[in-house]
Amino acid sequence: YVPFWQLRSTYWWRSTFPANSAVHVAHRYKPSVGGTSSVSFFYDGQFQGQYAAYKTRYCMDGTFENAIRKAAKGNPDGTPRYFENRIAYI
Repeated sequence: YVPFWQLRSTYWWRSTFPANSAVHVAHRYKPSVGGTSSVSFFYDGQFQGQYAAYKTRYCMDGTFENAIRKAAKGNPDGTPRYFENRIAYI
């Protein structure tokens, strides 16, 4: 089995601003990095779950799909030895 979950992070803070005054607000963020221990869209020998959305968003083609299938066949547990990395900005 492949773990299948998502983590969503929310960043917030309380601020108090002076009444009747102009205020300039600036923000700086470091990217939020995440990943998986395996691909989240291929299990039980098939493309499943969010694969349709991934295929559109990341332009995954037949060559990519064949590489995933080949990698899965080469692994005793039937999953490709690939993983996903994500970087997101607030």
